[in-house]
Formats: sequence, C-alpha cells, structure tokens
Amino acid sequence: MKNIPTLAALLFAAMTIGCSSDDDNTTYVPQVFEEENTHDLLYSGDIFNAPISSAGENVIETGFEFKPKHNGTISKLTVKLAAPDPTTTVTLWDHETREILRTQTVNVSAASTLMEIDITPLAVEKDHLYTVSVETNALFSRTLKTGTIPPIEVGSITVTRMVNTDDEFSYPVDSYGVLFGDVGFKFKRSE
Repeated sequence: MKNIPTLAALLFAAMTIGCSSDDDNTTYVPQVFEEENTHDLLYSGDIFNAPISSAGENVIETGFEFKPKHNGTISKLTVKLAAPDPTTTVTLWDHETREILRTQTVNVSAASTLMEIDITPLAVEKDHLYTVSVETNALFSRTLKTGTIPPIEVGSITVTRMVNTDDEFSYPVDSYGVLFGDVGFKFKRSE
C-alpha cells in the first residue's frame, strides 16, 4: 500500500510529460506565391508610351535583361507581335555566359494577340542576370515614358535594360532605351 502514492505520482508525471496542450499544435503552412505575367506587368503599366507598329524587312533579336528578386521558376514565354510571323523565335538566355537556356520557334498567326509558349520549367536564381528576347521583323516599338529609366521594378523582377541586335540568332547586346518587341515570361517565386 505504501507504493500506491509513489505509483500514482509516477503515473501522473508520465501522463503530464507525454501529453501536450493544444497550444503546442502549430502547423506550418508554406506560403504559396501567385504566378506573375511579366508581359502584363511591364506593358500595361505606366512604364512605356503606346506601342508603334514597326513591322519591316529587317529581322532583329530584341528584348530585355532582368534579374529576379527571388528564386523561382519560369514556366512560359510570352510574345505579342505587330503582324503574323510563322517563324518567330523566343529565347531565354543566361546573361553572363550567353548560353541559351530555353528557345522556342512559334507560329504567330495573328497580330496583336498575346501568345503563351509552354517550356520545360526553368529554375532561376535571385539576383542572377538573364535576358529574354524575340527574333522577328513584326515588332512593336516602345519608348520609355519621360522620367522612367532602368532599372525598372515590375513584380518580382528588375528590368536592367532593353537590348537588341541586327544579327539574327545572336545574343542582343546593344541598348537604345527602346523596346522593339513585346516579349516576356511567366514567373513564380519559390521563396
């Protein structure tokens, strides 16, 4: 009988240690980020003047350099042209190495229609410099609004400058402060 109080105390201690209160049951819910369409963010805001159709004979490679503010994934490329072009090429480049990371040739069958091009998802790193470009002659020309100078913050990316070249299928390196093509991508941050 003398052991009953000791057993009761041990049983109570075991139950107290083994049980947790509802206050300790916190569940970690990861943050889910929305996919961003850089085309919509860049071209429908107050950054550029109205586009001018500049479809012509000369084919150029044109686009913009950017760096993500967060790690994330690019899942689609986007393009809108001033005229149909059955052999439009949209390319995503590593700026530092000039390596092509993703490229797609698409048939843009209608003018002024935004096309989304599925690509194998590409993981991109925060603060790493990339370039997205379109190679065509059916372009829109856009000038920056007065007072707007790169870098330009749009959603989860920073546009560092607009680039182009007259050399087909070449990395665009020249910068004129004019964007000659409506090109972009869909980005989803992962952190």
